[in-house]
Amino acid sequence: MGAHINDNGEFQSDKYPTCPPGKVPLSVHDRTAQDLLWEYAERRRAVDEEFSDDLARALGVAGFEPPDWFAQIEAVRSALREAIELHVARVGTDVPVLSLPDELVADAFMTSLLERGHVVRREGKAK
Repeated sequence: MGAHINDNGEFQSDKYPTCPPGKVPLSVHDRTAQDLLWEYAERRRAVDEEFSDDLARALGVAGFEPPDWFAQIEAVRSALREAIELHVARVGTDVPVLSLPDELVADAFMTSLLERGHVVRREGKAK
């Protein structure tokens, strides 16, 4: 077995032996982990927005600056939220049908829409 795999086949940190098996110790101060933690915070947002906000805030305090593409994703999310609010105001229902490329449907915000009962029609790859 690998140096970090225990007898049960689970990951076990050798640097942090008190870390439970299957858990990976990451630090907001570790520059090589910051972008991964940021992405995790965004993916987790649909499940626990407060956790995501707190993790993002801690990363910012540790000196992490989100990548440029993140601002573009946030702009799309904001536009979608606005479109949904307009739809609800006009149609009187909070179950709009959205036609989106697959890669946007996989996004955490889209997942949160689906979990709230919104209908999302997949269009395939974006052009």
